[in-house]
Amino acid sequence: HVNDAMCQYLGYTEQELLSTVSAFEILDKQSQEHFKSRLRQNLTGERVDRNVEYSGKTRDGRVFWTLLNVKLLFKDSKPKGAIVVARDITEIKKAEETLNYNNEKLKLLSEVSTRLLSSSSPQKIIQEMCQQVMSFLNCDVFFNFLFEEKKDMLHLNAYAGVPAET
Repeated sequence: HVNDAMCQYLGYTEQELLSTVSAFEILDKQSQEHFKSRLRQNLTGERVDRNVEYSGKTRDGRVFWTLLNVKLLFKDSKPKGAIVVARDITEIKKAEETLNYNNEKLKLLSEVSTRLLSSSSPQKIIQEMCQQVMSFLNCDVFFNFLFEEKKDMLHLNAYAGVPAET
């Protein structure tokens, strides 16, 4: 039996989930491998934590994360089914991802500002630091201009992502 809430959440009918749609069609690649590994462990008698996180896609392509509490049911020492309680943890995973991104951003900002402020010649280290920032931001091009007061103009100090002859 598959409850109505699960069917509605995933976008499949109970009949589809029980007969034609496998977990491997719903789970992403990493979760599929984790699922197989846990299944092998269960079948060989290894103790497996009842709680597990998986990621997958609903019928309409929406990505989700779920925390499952799984109790396998056996008959004659063979698995015959499972009792599964699922909890949608997608928003928690998104919040974790945002938090991790912000922590990495703050770490990079701290490193860059420390190096700039402690350098006797920050113009010379800007190229390397901008490469780090570009990589973090998945940026393709950067330009760094310095203002020359004596000439009352900007001059290009560092750049990346553009060929030198351009």
